[in-house]
Amino acid sequence: MTEIEGATRAPQPPDSQDRPAPGGARPRLRGVLALAASCLAGGLLWLGARSPEPEAAPTPNVLPVRVIDVVLAESFALTERLAGRVVSRRRSELGFERNGRVAEIHVDQGDRVEAGALLAKLDTRELEAARRELAARLASTRARLELARLTADRQRRLRDSDHVSPQTLDEALANEATLEAQLAADGAALERTEVALALSELRAPYPAVIAERLLDEGTVAAPGQTVLSILEAGAYEVQLGVPPEIASQLEIGRDYEVENDVVRLHATLRRLAPELDQTTRTQTAILEVDPQTPAAAGLADGSLVWVSFEREIPARGSWVPLGALAEGRRGTWTAFAVVDDAQGGARIERRVVEIIQTEALRAYVRGTLREGDRLVADGLHRLTPGLRVRIASPAVPSLDLRS
Repeated sequence: MTEIEGATRAPQPPDSQDRPAPGGARPRLRGVLALAASCLAGGLLWLGARSPEPEAAPTPNVLPVRVIDVVLAESFALTERLAGRVVSRRRSELGFERNGRVAEIHVDQGDRVEAGALLAKLDTRELEAARRELAARLASTRARLELARLTADRQRRLRDSDHVSPQTLDEALANEATLEAQLAADGAALERTEVALALSELRAPYPAVIAERLLDEGTVAAPGQTVLSILEAGAYEVQLGVPPEIASQLEIGRDYEVENDVVRLHATLRRLAPELDQTTRTQTAILEVDPQTPAAAGLADGSLVWVSFEREIPARGSWVPLGALAEGRRGTWTAFAVVDDAQGGARIERRVVEIIQTEALRAYVRGTLREGDRLVADGLHRLTPGLRVRIASPAVPSLDLRS
């Protein structure tokens, strides 16, 4: 009972010498908190030193554009292509000057022949017989004339010695004169026969190509009837009608470009008709093709070609790429120029222009353009007047403004 009561009795407070001093825990807590605050502040300063600077506020998007500088001119070169026809420099219709039966034809259509080549021949048996007869007669007359001359000389010597009468000498001299005349007549007759034989042959007057054969052997040809049609080989001209405004700028002796689907070459202007054709109101120009030009072999008589002429058109304006133009109102066109603004940037300004001439990649325009204007080269559908832009490049080297 006594032990139980001792065990259950409440514990007594410790002795005053074992109890901690009042207020000792609070100063230690304040020191820990101060140290933690110092560490936190130092860490924040260290992190602040390592963090990147804040990004600048993004600027509004400015559209980049490509530009080309305007270069004004007082005129522009216009290349015009006119249709012309290739013709052989010489064309001949060959026929016999006398009638007769065609005995030989040595060529056919498409054959090439040299100058002097025998092309066709008539039956000349009768003429050859006449030539033999006249040659024999001429020989006989020549022999008789020789005898008459000997006789006349003998009669002169006899007359000097009064052995013959004057009448006999006169007769001898007359006989000599008659035979001399006969000899001349026989010679002329033989020459006429030789000419007839020569006219019984057709020969090429120049190097040629047979364009057409109209008769065959055995046909009786009339004088002047065409047997063969020939063209001068390899010698061509180009004939075309030229409007007066172009003809006034052409130069005799200058080369011009001639082309078709097969060949391209240069021909020299040789002649220009002074009068206008009453039907076409054009002047006929004739250009000569050099036969030594290799491309001339690709030409054919009657083929069509295009001849290019360049002339100056007086008009103040500038060439611009087609991509720099947009259709405007009432037949005008619009271009956009890049101009500097007051804020140091650039903005779009409208230019109204008129198209004078267009080519494959460019157009010649006039209007409110100024020398040195920077025109937007392409992408005009994205632009409006006043829009802020930036120049992507000062020029457009990728655009080929040649025609």
